Amino acid sequence: MIHELHPDEIESVLHRHHVGRLACVLAGEPYLVPITYTYRDGFIYGHTLPGQKLDAMRAEPRVSFEVDERWETDTWRSVVVRGVFEELTTENNRDTALAALRGAYPDASRAMEGGVFFRIRPTATTGRAVRRSELFSHFPDGERPLQGIDLRAGDDANFPNSDDV
Repeated sequence: MIHELHPDEIESVLHRHHVGRLACVLAGEPYLVPITYTYRDGFIYGHTLPGQKLDAMRAEPRVSFEVDERWETDTWRSVVVRGVFEELTTENNRDTALAALRGAYPDASRAMEGGVFFRIRPTATTGRAVRRSELFSHFPDGERPLQGIDLRAGDDANFPNSDDV
């Protein structure tokens, strides 16, 4: 069953991981890229070199961010954050970002020379989780009605006797 994550669970997922996906708008089109990040004090901190991602966020600072995790073979969690990109230009803010990133990446000082530090200030967060086996618990004997279907093959291949029904 799909269920919503409690705010504490959302925080835990954001703290536990350091790679997520950043969505922004580039020249009027969606643009999605993986980024390394760290989560501290309610902000998502990152670093980037000049390029399309930075140009896009400067032009339209409203962004989305997603991180997910999967374990076992049938369980996952996903967190989506809508927020605002903030370029960190003051020395104090840059030092805060570097300290946060250094917690996840001990060699952050060398790797992040010459780039731009930023943070995402969340405006809304959501989280979902599912245990796939719960999705099929209402079918007898663990039957999974969609298992074995090839979506590319078409109805005739997947349901050869459908005219007989």
